[in-house]
Amino acid sequence: MIRKMLAMNIKTLSKSNLSQVLAAKLEKMIIEKQIKAGELLPSASELCDLYGVSRTIVREALVSLQERGLVDVKTGVGATVVRPNGNTLGETVKRLVSLSIVSYRDVYDLRIILETTACKLAALTRTKEDIKQLLNILEKMKASPGQKQWTEYELEFHFAIAKISGNNLFSIIISQLSDTLEDFFNLTYSNREEAFNDHKEIFEAIETGNPDKAYQVMLKHLSFDLKSKQYKALTELEEMQ
Repeated sequence: MIRKMLAMNIKTLSKSNLSQVLAAKLEKMIIEKQIKAGELLPSASELCDLYGVSRTIVREALVSLQERGLVDVKTGVGATVVRPNGNTLGETVKRLVSLSIVSYRDVYDLRIILETTACKLAALTRTKEDIKQLLNILEKMKASPGQKQWTEYELEFHFAIAKISGNNLFSIIISQLSDTLEDFFNLTYSNREEAFNDHKEIFEAIETGNPDKAYQVMLKHLSFDLKSKQYKALTELEEMQ
């Protein structure tokens, strides 16, 4: 069935950027669900015959699709279509930071915009189960023995709020931005008591269904002045770029 659909979509490929053209054609079929998640693409040799291109072109096209999170290529198995996730977004952000196209400060500023809005929405959409989940994470934060565990639970708390907001993009983007800022979190681990109180305030604002307060307390938690440890950490990371 897949081979028939591919054959129907065959047109003469441009001689320039053949691998990109082939990748675009296959991507279009995946997005339109002509080829579904879990299904195998035709083998490299079959794709060569169908499109009249070399194995090198096919290999490059499959690598491109894998980088976009559309296929999983395994030796001896082939290319399996997969559901895209946010990992490719995170990798792109990291690449932009590494190339100094965007700064850690840019990433952090975007995090503030997204998380304050997510927190406001969470105060409007939270359920009893959501409140239980946040309270459970708070208790784990309080009992965490060291930096690694604290950071893990703190991020879990923020991811949970993003999910509770009801906006799937918030969950995806916030988790990927946090992954990029991992070094920042390690550099700013200090006053746990103050940080815990911030999270408790955020929890209480969400629990009581107060969206404006939820926005403000999250903003207070994420903001810092020019003399703070957080500001110095961002400056240090930017100097390392």
